[in-house]
Amino acid sequence: MSRFLSVTNAMKRVLDKWPAIAAWYEERGRQALRDRNPPDFPLENRQTDLIQVLSILTPVADKKFKSQAERAEQVEVLMALYMTRIDDLAPDQPIPHYLSLTPLASKTRDLLRDALDEHFFSRYYENTKFAACDFVLEMMLKLHPIYKDTQESLNRAVVMCCRQHGKPSKEAVDRLKDVTDKPNYSSASLSRLEARFAPHLAKLVPTSRVDRRSEDELDRWMDDPIGVLRNDHMTPMESVLQYWQRLEQSGEYRIIPTAVRVLFSTPTSSYQIEHDFSVSGEMASPQRSSLAGDSTDMCIFLNRNTEFVNLLQCEEIPRG
Repeated sequence: MSRFLSVTNAMKRVLDKWPAIAAWYEERGRQALRDRNPPDFPLENRQTDLIQVLSILTPVADKKFKSQAERAEQVEVLMALYMTRIDDLAPDQPIPHYLSLTPLASKTRDLLRDALDEHFFSRYYENTKFAACDFVLEMMLKLHPIYKDTQESLNRAVVMCCRQHGKPSKEAVDRLKDVTDKPNYSSASLSRLEARFAPHLAKLVPTSRVDRRSEDELDRWMDDPIGVLRNDHMTPMESVLQYWQRLEQSGEYRIIPTAVRVLFSTPTSSYQIEHDFSVSGEMASPQRSSLAGDSTDMCIFLNRNTEFVNLLQCEEIPRG
């Protein structure tokens, strides 16, 4: 994707300098007339194409740049992805300030939409990918106090993608119900992940009982109007983890806050992924082989949740 951002920046630079570039070729053309071999301007009659293609690439590039930030919020990146698919890449949506697209700009939008569908949105309309997907990102969306109402994001994206890829309207609505039900079912089973890292002597609550309590909490949460604390300018004053910590301390919820700490340890930005895997790679070889994938999982969990786990307070592991 770094090449994608580079192309966008290069096109912007060309358009910013368009008068100077056109004047340069015009002057060189006059000088070369005596040789009857004036240089061709390779972008002649392509300015409109470049402007419209750039108008498509710019909002997508802005969202990509945001997702690469050091502290990118997973749910905000996911919401940006939904809005890109719904607003920026939909063929029935006009490009800002233009009433129609040139063939090149239209083809560019089609190619971007197809690539995005193949690598992400196909999980909603392809049965094989749907069955294999755990919908972790969708669970995070459902447990976020600001974005849990998915009528204008997840719901629209699922129905739109299903219809555009050949599913009748009824099947598209049925798939939306399946997409909504699957994260809810998976969220109720997240307590099993905590048990993998718990001491062997810990007394575990029977799974069926935990699942019932989780479902009850999820039902209450979806109807709960309580929001994040905000200042006088309506800016959130607490993070997602702080929000759920407050609800946990109030006694309203006991299981969902644990699931939130696990879910929101999943990195989104390329910076965070590279950092987490480099930490895992610094472990001793015997430790890496014995813990297998769990070592990477725990490194990601500890590094991501800086508000939840302060690594500076951890005791040093003795050598030998």
